[in-house]
Amino acid sequence: RGFAARPDLLLLDEPFAALDPPSREALAPELKEAIRSTGTTCVVVTHDRAEALALSDHMGVILEGRLVQAGPTEVVFRAPASEAVARFIGVENLVPVRILERRPDSYRLEAAGIPLVGLPSSVKGETALACIRAEDILVVLGPLPPLSARNCVPCSVSAIEPAPAGLFVRLAGPLPLVVLLTRAAVEELGLVPGKAVTACFKTSAVHLA
Repeated sequence: RGFAARPDLLLLDEPFAALDPPSREALAPELKEAIRSTGTTCVVVTHDRAEALALSDHMGVILEGRLVQAGPTEVVFRAPASEAVARFIGVENLVPVRILERRPDSYRLEAAGIPLVGLPSSVKGETALACIRAEDILVVLGPLPPLSARNCVPCSVSAIEPAPAGLFVRLAGPLPLVVLLTRAAVEELGLVPGKAVTACFKTSAVHLA
């Protein structure tokens, strides 16, 4: 009904709050298509990260009544501006790092004695928080093949847990990490608690906050 009057701006406050998860998943694409086809500018209020990703082109994060970050949705999710935003949007790996060297195209970092390389940042000072998404980490067995990933961390599997889109593999070591893999990948790699692996991720996966 909200679209029928062809408004210039439509506010949708928690539009799926009363629906069960299957209904939300079914209706989200329909709402996205209605927004696109009518050309209506919509402001969607939600506490659901998946809903924000599915519906929005731009988003703002409000914490304690303040707008703390705004921009294209993909940018906000990939490069949170602070630890508070990173935790709110669900970044799985928040790693304290020391900045050893600032280069135009990358920063040389150190975390728990492990050398890392990350993207340049506006962060001031010598310490920061490296935000690394679980889906951006590869798990490698045995000798490392040729990889474009510049960050390779020796670990061992500590636990495997269900995730909304696959399985979370928790890795123990000097630098504990959480990796998101498909069930098929976990089975193919033969991952079980105690198995030695190497976690690899690209420079572009490391955003400093």
